[in-house]
Amino acid sequence: MNTKLPPLTPLVSPWMEQLITDFDLQYQLFEKYGSPLNVHHIPSFEKNISAFQAILSNYGFKHKIFYARKANKCKILASAAVQNGIGVDTASFNELKQCLDNGILPSNLVSTAAIKTEPLLKLAIHNQVLLIIDNEDEANKILELSKELNQPAIIGFRISGFYVGNRKLMSRFGLDVDEIESFILDFFKKK
Repeated sequence: MNTKLPPLTPLVSPWMEQLITDFDLQYQLFEKYGSPLNVHHIPSFEKNISAFQAILSNYGFKHKIFYARKANKCKILASAAVQNGIGVDTASFNELKQCLDNGILPSNLVSTAAIKTEPLLKLAIHNQVLLIIDNEDEANKILELSKELNQPAIIGFRISGFYVGNRKLMSRFGLDVDEIESFILDFFKKK
């Protein structure tokens, strides 16, 4: 079936309309802050968080939403995320360290970095930040460092390879859904 979908129309808030059409304001902002100009509107961020939470709660899903720090380096968004009841997903040593240094509690942090360096793993283990495992090598490294630091690691598993209809969706991230159960059982039996 080759059904053409209609184009997606962006949602544009009144504050965006004002910024887009007010060339004097744009000029003043470029003069003051330079270019490129990255504009954030915290009330819109908070409104989006509330909308996501309302939908998930409405359907009775047990959930915790995490704001992807990697998507935007603005430090105030990480603080606003936590103040609005969601966590922060960090993808590097620097992101995790900045969040911890800014007083964000480890229980509000997760690390899903594609490449988890030893300093990142040690920082996460030491601070009891949830580490999301993508493969057996990461699991082994986390176990090794956890023993070295004499501290348990908090872990979760990214799972991929789910089926949509009869088609398996492949990803370079995560453990295969068809193999995750045996992986977990074998891994923890050996250790």
